[in-house]
Amino acid sequence: LWLFAAMSYSWISPSGWLVLAFVLLLLFPRSTWRIKGAAVVLLGAALVLLQAGGEARTDTFWSPYQKIEVENQANGQYMLRVNSTNYMTISNGTPEFMAKHPEVAGVFEQVSSYDAPYRFAAHTDDVLIVGAGAGNDAAAALRHGAERVDAVEIDPVILRVGETLHPDQPYSHAEVRAVLTDARAFLRQTKRHYDVIVFGLLDSHTEFSNFSNMRLDNYVYTEQSFREAQRLLKPDGILVLKFEVRQPWTWIGQRFYAMLDGIFGQPPVVFHAESVGHFVSATVFITSNDPNLWRRAEAPPLASLVQANPPPFQMSLVSPPPLTTDDWPYLYHRSHSVPRTYWTVSLILLIVAMLFVRRVFNPRRPGTWQFFCLGGGFMLLEAQMVSRLALYFGTTWLVNCIALSAILIVLVAANTWVLRFRPQKLGIYYVLLILSLLANFAVPWEHFSWGVRAVGLLLTGAFAVSVFMAGVIFATVFDMVPEKSEALGSNLMGAMVGGLAQNISFLAGLKALLVIAAVFYGAAAVFGSPALGGVRRPGLAANSLPVR
Repeated sequence: LWLFAAMSYSWISPSGWLVLAFVLLLLFPRSTWRIKGAAVVLLGAALVLLQAGGEARTDTFWSPYQKIEVENQANGQYMLRVNSTNYMTISNGTPEFMAKHPEVAGVFEQVSSYDAPYRFAAHTDDVLIVGAGAGNDAAAALRHGAERVDAVEIDPVILRVGETLHPDQPYSHAEVRAVLTDARAFLRQTKRHYDVIVFGLLDSHTEFSNFSNMRLDNYVYTEQSFREAQRLLKPDGILVLKFEVRQPWTWIGQRFYAMLDGIFGQPPVVFHAESVGHFVSATVFITSNDPNLWRRAEAPPLASLVQANPPPFQMSLVSPPPLTTDDWPYLYHRSHSVPRTYWTVSLILLIVAMLFVRRVFNPRRPGTWQFFCLGGGFMLLEAQMVSRLALYFGTTWLVNCIALSAILIVLVAANTWVLRFRPQKLGIYYVLLILSLLANFAVPWEHFSWGVRAVGLLLTGAFAVSVFMAGVIFATVFDMVPEKSEALGSNLMGAMVGGLAQNISFLAGLKALLVIAAVFYGAAAVFGSPALGGVRRPGLAANSLPVR
């Protein structure tokens, strides 16, 4: 796990990963020369394919989160692609560039999505930018007189690209402090207050973890996130939200409009900023705790800007899409429903999994359904732990690694407990496990005022209890069953179904997964009872206990 993390942190390309795998294969004592020869051929072919098809003006980097390509588009401007999809531009706003392009110089500070929002601000001394990217927003803040700029960016490669390539060099200014962390984590932890808070164009193309259906930006666009930003505003400060609202997803704009209205008590000022040169277009939402914002917006020339550039959605508070929350943070889902694509893929995966385990998955065999339920419950527990801890410690790769490492450590502790105390009756462990899951569901962790890290540590401890009990149950029952392969096959099948059951969070929210996990473990307890043929055998063999 940590080798994987270290290689990701080192920005090693897939070629490096393949070379390392090849070296490990050569060192593996049981590898035959035929296998080693085939590995050499496959490695060579893979390296050739990986190097083919690259563009001459494109540099490729591999961050801990994603593949990033940087294309030089001349005139000090660059295009950044994430996973081969256009993601952001590096725009040139230097006086030298503007002198050569008067068609841009005359309008970009008035109407661009980066500069126009500052025309609505009463003051611009202290600026916070979440999703700072390569530095376009930071450069705009400096152009409008910012004295202190906190620029928050999660991807170290994007930040490094901005530091080295951005023609305005915003990150080299003493007024700018680049912060490499998750946007939501910074909002929850900072104590500073700001004249302007900018939610940049941080639409994520990447999942936070393979153990969760969360995206990197899911917790940024929630009601609780905007309320935290609201608390960080100075009395006359403004909040600026920029997003590419376009057909057929204009309902996302309606969601933002209703959400900001509910939080600030008045509909936000909204306009669409067209692209100017390499300054990309965006729909801009501006709101504040200060009613003077709306007075400024109603006076010329700001009123002309707003009226001449209406947003691409109907600004109405009637029947908006469900608002996103920390429990239902799915910005790109229009309603509480599971998309048809998810159902289709889930069905295909389920059929494929059944084909793989059909020889060892026997529904009539004692213990089959017990291990099935244990696998489903643990997968949901694991996913819930990773997702919930991200809310308190950030959706960074480091948090992901620490959470998974903590799970493994607790499971080792559970196995040690089983070897030491040799439990014969598991009723108390099932009861404590189910109670701990339901307690995690019922406790309003978000309402505790002990500090984000303190509450996060308490939540970690609560999840550790659940993981420990689940580990004790699995290790004990696994040692009792004589058919190990059949038990593992059933357990893996259950884990597959548990992973697919995560889609229920699209309907009922993330915390509902804890209740479903409790149902899985309750069913495991029932199927493990002697009345239903649960496996029972006294004595434990120390060498047969797995980690999980």
